[in-house]
Amino acid sequence: MKQIINNTDIEEIDFRKIDLNLLTVFAALMRENNVTRAAKRLGLSQSAVSSALGRLRALYDDPLLTRTQAGMKPTARAVTLYPRILAALDAIGQTFDTGTPDPDHAFPPLLRLGLSDDYELAFGPALAKAFRHHAPKSRLVFHQVNSRLAAKALVDGQVDLTLTGGGLTGSQVKRLALGRSDYACLIDPASRSEQHSVSLEEYLARPHILVSYDGLTGAVDDVLQERKLKRTIALSTSHYGALSYLLAGTGAIATIPRHVAKAIAGQTGLAMIACPLSLSDYSVDLGWHFASARASGILRARDLFAGIVSDGLTA
Repeated sequence: MKQIINNTDIEEIDFRKIDLNLLTVFAALMRENNVTRAAKRLGLSQSAVSSALGRLRALYDDPLLTRTQAGMKPTARAVTLYPRILAALDAIGQTFDTGTPDPDHAFPPLLRLGLSDDYELAFGPALAKAFRHHAPKSRLVFHQVNSRLAAKALVDGQVDLTLTGGGLTGSQVKRLALGRSDYACLIDPASRSEQHSVSLEEYLARPHILVSYDGLTGAVDDVLQERKLKRTIALSTSHYGALSYLLAGTGAIATIPRHVAKAIAGQTGLAMIACPLSLSDYSVDLGWHFASARASGILRARDLFAGIVSDGLTA
């Protein structure tokens, strides 16, 4: 059997002796790195997936995936096979593509979008509304992921798509640039008479609320350091959604991405004002695992979400 797999002459391969369903199991195991999750994805029992893995090992004469404390780790042979098997499954799937998907099955029954809460606050309502309209029988899950963890979340199969501010790299992921965002400030308008701008002097004099995953510094501090300036960070939080409560009734100021500043100001009594510092803008990207190229439902959701976010960034 090993000689059959390694033989490049397709006419000499006896496909009657090969269960092609094993390839689907292999792809799920590589995506999930876990027998239980792969079984759930495939709608099979755990014992059936374990049995299929045993047959795959015999077929390729290789362990393919070995158990570790962190999950199933693919062998070098499995890593080499993975893109080839995905391409084979894609080719087979395309033979059944009529070009007119059933509206009830055009999207996956469960779609997981990885994003940080600034994008969830700014675009979540529009994304959810559009998804309900186009996929009324499907469920959308917003999964908290920041730009540093987005690629890993895609590769590990934790999410189907990601929405991040750049930082998406890796040979197994692809990205689509949707537009660019920059920064603005939020304040309680009751703390000053002029609500449209703030001088650099006043900006530095005010206490600052920082939104950061590590709670220490942000993009503002890097720019201030270059100019030999410093601000006073009175409070740090990891959630943009907390700002409406933390800023209200105070003289503090928060410098955050413009898209979420606009969303929060539109739903609260806070005022969005221009930042007196020149801060670099950045790309907003939609990412997906390269294996999703054969998952038409995920790609339809990608295209749907891309249009909504792109329009929102330019509004």
